[in-house]
Amino acid sequence: MNRMQFAIAGLAAAWLMGCGVSPQELCRQAVDVACKKTVECVPGGITEAECRQQAKQDADCDKAEPCHNGKYNPMQAQKCIDELKAATCQQLMTQGLPQSCDMICQ
Repeated sequence: MNRMQFAIAGLAAAWLMGCGVSPQELCRQAVDVACKKTVECVPGGITEAECRQQAKQDADCDKAEPCHNGKYNPMQAQKCIDELKAATCQQLMTQGLPQSCDMICQ
């Protein structure tokens, strides 16, 4: 698994721990952004459709659960999605996920 795929998997896992208003929808948004970035940043890899199919199996957003440790922060969750959308491939490859993604459950 390359660094980008590891970061994407980490984002999906972070969303699985989400809680608050519709953690399922937030998980779906994360998968959507993650798959778009994967296709953009890893040319010649999987397609967006393949990514979504794999993410549906791995993340299972319909079963997203509340934070196991800490309290869900919906502002950080939205910030994470916004920063991930805005991040360049170079930023994601060298820096990993935005720091806000680590602050979803506090």
